Amino acid sequence: EEEQQVAAPKAPAKGANAFMKTPGESDSDTDDDDKKRVVRSQRDKKWDQMSEMINDMKNHVKINDWVAISDDFDKLTKLINKSNAVIAKEGIPKMYFKALLFLESVLN
Repeated sequence: EEEQQVAAPKAPAKGANAFMKTPGESDSDTDDDDKKRVVRSQRDKKWDQMSEMINDMKNHVKINDWVAISDDFDKLTKLINKSNAVIAKEGIPKMYFKALLFLESVLN
């Protein structure tokens, strides 16, 4: 009978304990240094969010979940309203029009 001991994850050090780290103990910030940070424009962020919402909406159409479809449409409309600055420069994205046409085809 062997008992396995699982080490509990340590909480981040606070106060004076933050300065009293033992060698080899790493901070969570240093773990992320291996990954490169990707800088994306505001336009790309908004367009990706819209694309994700449209994909969610299409998945909800496949399973016939009309409450979720309505929620997705409301979220997409709010995102369009929040993206006024980007839309003023770039125009309304084609994917939004395609999503509206898709919803219309599903409803008819």
